[in-house]
Amino acid sequence: MTFKKLATASAALLFVTGAALAQTGTANSSKNGSGNNLPPFASENEQMMYEKNKDALAAFFTDDTMTTLRSDDEMKQSWASMDQGQQAGLRAACQQAMDDADSYGKSTNAICTNVMGR
Repeated sequence: MTFKKLATASAALLFVTGAALAQTGTANSSKNGSGNNLPPFASENEQMMYEKNKDALAAFFTDDTMTTLRSDDEMKQSWASMDQGQQAGLRAACQQAMDDADSYGKSTNAICTNVMGR
């Protein structure tokens, strides 16, 4: 009988703990993204850049998680396929990022180096 009570109590504790942990996950929270399949961010400025230019920036990544950059040739093709409005918006955002490069992540700096070099 004691074993049965112990097993029931353990199962209940596991159930409650699992639900609590599921609600407190850190995937894409404030500094780690916004929950919209965005990558981790180095700063709020970087996060705002991605939120404002998500479609244009997504073209430089291999998938929706936006964590792995495409090759240089693929980046060039992505850039060439953008309309002038997207290119202008991305250039402006990248200029701001390059002015404060320490507040932006490695991937963003790599993208902006390519964008500003075109």
